[in-house]
Amino acid sequence: MKKHRKVLLGLLALVLLAGCGQVPGTNSGESASTQRDASESEAHPSVSLSMATSGNWSTSFKGKVLQQELERLEQETDGAMKIKLYDRNRLGDELRIVSGVQLGTLDMVFSSPSTQVTAVPEAALLDVPGLFSSLEEWNAFFSGDYQQIIGKYYEDAGLTLLSVFVFSYRQLSSREPVETMADLQGMRVRTIKNKYQEAFWNHMGAVAVPYDFKELYFCLHEQMADAQENLLDTMLEENLVEVQNCITFTNHLPMITVIAMNQEKYQTLTEEERQAVHTFIESLKTQLIEQMPSSEEMLAETLNHDYGVRMIQPSQDLTDRIAESRDAVLQLLREDLGEDKVNELLEAVQAVYQQTE
Repeated sequence: MKKHRKVLLGLLALVLLAGCGQVPGTNSGESASTQRDASESEAHPSVSLSMATSGNWSTSFKGKVLQQELERLEQETDGAMKIKLYDRNRLGDELRIVSGVQLGTLDMVFSSPSTQVTAVPEAALLDVPGLFSSLEEWNAFFSGDYQQIIGKYYEDAGLTLLSVFVFSYRQLSSREPVETMADLQGMRVRTIKNKYQEAFWNHMGAVAVPYDFKELYFCLHEQMADAQENLLDTMLEENLVEVQNCITFTNHLPMITVIAMNQEKYQTLTEEERQAVHTFIESLKTQLIEQMPSSEEMLAETLNHDYGVRMIQPSQDLTDRIAESRDAVLQLLREDLGEDKVNELLEAVQAVYQQTE
């Protein structure tokens, strides 16, 4: 009987403690603190975003800059926001990546407008060769009022345009030297699968051969193509020094970077989270623009001295032809998108010319 009485008294004590909001082995202050932390965590959960691209951003210099900025984002938000990068087509080719962002299976796409035209046909307006003679003019164009116009096209496709900028030029590499228009005639140039880029090289007198980026080395090695156009660092990243001997500094088109996000996902972010994303992108843009020129200067020297790659400046007739081929692309855009959209583009281009005069 005494044993049963002790058990009943113990149970009664537990009930009384629970009624006072206490649990044995803790105090009320610790309990309230724990509950408050959990409540705050639920109210402000960490945000993890995915960002995909088809290019190689893992081992290159530009990839190191990107990785630094991704780490900075995580640090400055105290781990509340993270962006995971998937490069080299790990989540599919260019078409699947941009489609995935539209559908919401991916959060962000980091690529060139040439690869986004399946989702946003007007993205081709950003990618016309030979519009400007300097990277500064290109960036002035992209940071001006025209970004709002192009942003509406992205919005209509279910995407939020976060940024457009350039940090380097695409150059022509080849097995045989290309200095004049005569050298380029009939040369098979690997391009991305984009009708406007194909039209440009065909108008240049070359033969455009479209292949996915992952097939770049293969098509050159098997001599399905004689040349390709890309950033200088692609020569080392993709081992193209094994199949290409010359680089011609055509500067025909900059490496245009477009960062876009699934519209619904962007709208779920708080104002603070949106600001963190924009700050990250702006810092990435600044660092790439500032650091890439010196990096590519050293890279060109390495390619020339260590790998024997010949560096060539194009003749005037080749440079003039780039301007003429630009007009062929514009004409194709008029046919596909209409006069009004092309005229809006050219008016914005002219405004940059006037600002820099």
